[in-house]
Amino acid sequence: MKHILATALVGLSILFASSSEAAGPDSRDTDRQKITVFMTALEETWNRHDMHAHAALFHEDAVWIAWTGQVLKGRAEYEDVLTRSHKTIYKNSVHKERIEELTFIAPDVAVVRGYGTVIGNLPTPEKLERYRILFVMTKRDGVWKASWGQKTRFLDSTPDPYQGK
Repeated sequence: MKHILATALVGLSILFASSSEAAGPDSRDTDRQKITVFMTALEETWNRHDMHAHAALFHEDAVWIAWTGQVLKGRAEYEDVLTRSHKTIYKNSVHKERIEELTFIAPDVAVVRGYGTVIGNLPTPEKLERYRILFVMTKRDGVWKASWGQKTRFLDSTPDPYQGK
């Protein structure tokens, strides 16, 4: 049994390594650029409070785990919840986000870890809140979108990794 499992793992490793190499460095650069554009669009659509355009950055069957722990299944539910919240708590919020790490785990799958800040949330609009964001990105029909994502807020006591940078 151990031999079969080891053989399967080696085979998968070779498959993923050869597919990544087959994609070539130019392809990877293009994919990185497209995912960077995704992150920029994520920030811009939030700051315009255009939740229809924001949700369009997610696949139809995407799953989002909010900082509250709420699990939103599908683009429609995600858009509905954010549209309602942008009429109240987030109506004046401003996000800034940056990619901290981008790793391709298969030719059409990438994991993105980012850092972000938001200000303007009610009821404490002056408070700068910091968070980490994680996405599993998948490329379908040549388009990179979020398949899974989660946002985790920092505790106020968590040191800022970018303070002074």
